Amino acid sequence: MGQVYDEPEAAPVVRAEKAPKEAHLAWRFALAMVPVVAGVDKFLGLLVNWDHYLAPLVAALWPGGGQILIMAIGGAEIAAGIWVATRPRVLGYVLTAWVLGMAANFYLVSSRAWPGEWPLGKLFGLGG
Repeated sequence: MGQVYDEPEAAPVVRAEKAPKEAHLAWRFALAMVPVVAGVDKFLGLLVNWDHYLAPLVAALWPGGGQILIMAIGGAEIAAGIWVATRPRVLGYVLTAWVLGMAANFYLVSSRAWPGEWPLGKLFGLGG
């Protein structure tokens, strides 16, 4: 006597018209959560020591020092994450400016670490 096999269960049907909407919602969730997590970490310091990523020039410009500035940035990131979750179209230009500011800060930090060289050259192995 041969074995009796059950019919395999049908795989759930994913409708093609729902896929873009689901991908958009997943992307929007990620864009909202990343700033919130980074902002909370600026208060707790569990993932990264954010003081190392702040250029001394920028820290010197802020009254109260770098740690106060890091916490203010954390609060702004939490607010930005909540804002992205609720009104994503409005915040696009603000986040563009935010990312350009982070790039400028990274440039200042890296040019201090490798004076006289192209700052990203060491990072990507391009020489100086």
